[in-house]
Amino acid sequence: MSNSRLLPLRRLAALALPLVLAACASPALKQTSADIDALQRQIDAPSPLSASEGPLGPVELVASADRRGHDVMKARLKRAEAELALDETRSRRFPRISVEARDFVTYDRRNGVTDNANVVLGVNWDIAYALLGLDSRNIAIAEELIPVQYQLSYRNALGALLAAYASLSEMDFKRRHTLLEADALSCQAKSMRAEQKLGTVSVAEVDAMNARIAAVRSEADAIAMAMEAEESKVMALAGLKAGAQPVAASRSVLPALAGLPKSVAENGESCFSASGSQALENLLVEAAGAQLDLARKSRFTKLTAALPTFMSEDGGLSLQFLVGYVLPLIDQGDSLRLTDRARIRLLETILAARENHREFLNRYNETVLNTAGARRALASADAAIATARTSLSAAPDAEQCAAETALSKARLERAEALFAIEMARARQTLMCAPLPEAQNPA
Repeated sequence: MSNSRLLPLRRLAALALPLVLAACASPALKQTSADIDALQRQIDAPSPLSASEGPLGPVELVASADRRGHDVMKARLKRAEAELALDETRSRRFPRISVEARDFVTYDRRNGVTDNANVVLGVNWDIAYALLGLDSRNIAIAEELIPVQYQLSYRNALGALLAAYASLSEMDFKRRHTLLEADALSCQAKSMRAEQKLGTVSVAEVDAMNARIAAVRSEADAIAMAMEAEESKVMALAGLKAGAQPVAASRSVLPALAGLPKSVAENGESCFSASGSQALENLLVEAAGAQLDLARKSRFTKLTAALPTFMSEDGGLSLQFLVGYVLPLIDQGDSLRLTDRARIRLLETILAARENHREFLNRYNETVLNTAGARRALASADAAIATARTSLSAAPDAEQCAAETALSKARLERAEALFAIEMARARQTLMCAPLPEAQNPA
């Protein structure tokens, strides 16, 4: 190797400071940041002991969930994440300044190490987004899509809370039915003890009946213990501390949804059209169509621009305007694949929308069937109440206990049927309620 051969050793110290020329964050970004701060305070804060005095019903649970419910906060975090992505896309339209400080070190066998430092300033600007506005349609769709997705996620969160409350109530009805069964057996045991004195019933038969009563009451206790786990789930979905306050099961659920917009849907199709589900389906298909349109525009032309400026320690400041126009006609397969992928996404979105439509109608029809079945159970319970009242008024003293238990059972069945009707109507309300006017796409 010659002694004059240079061995370059590059030591690069780079400081990159990207800045938007507007020099400030957008109002939407500032609002999103404030929303994230509020969510962080809610998540970091300990769960409150209670939402109100006394046992909690659906009204108190939904009110608490609206403030700090687990699933509701997850929906708000998803909305904030989508808003950040949208703001980032908008910011691509603005030029950005970049600053780099560089230090180059070169080793010469004769002269040793030489050092050359400079500073590079650059302005990067994607002219395709800034001037051509290729993504303007996507941005407009996203602005409508984000609030619609949030509203549906919010209602799904309320639906999950009410579903857990319904499960708790069903367990409570089962416990009460079990206790009434024990009461009916106790009435039989009372009659058996009277007959035992007459010698028509043996001691073993009475003991067997007492054991049966104890087993039934033990089952009721087991149901009550299982209800504690379901109650803790309800409290968690409501954003409350588990075990801090009892939950009153089988209360009316419709008042808890009074804040939602009123729905006048008469069938599944009108429910789907009025709800956010129809708006979501339309926007998703429109977004997929916009992606296809963008892919078609990008097949043959890629236009980019940069405005770099260079400044060194020895020289002045020079400004260069560089525009790159690329016409990629060499490989037509690239442009065809780009377009066909977008076509596939559009077709997949259309098929998914149709499937979601069918599933929505199936869920709606399920609520209609549940309502019809509950109304039939309500009519049967009303008839049973009338029969039990007649029997009770005419029953001799020895049969009064059994008649009173039969009347209590009929009343419990009526309460259970009414609760089932309200739950079905509540599910319909969550499905069919229109979006708030401020978030309803035109």
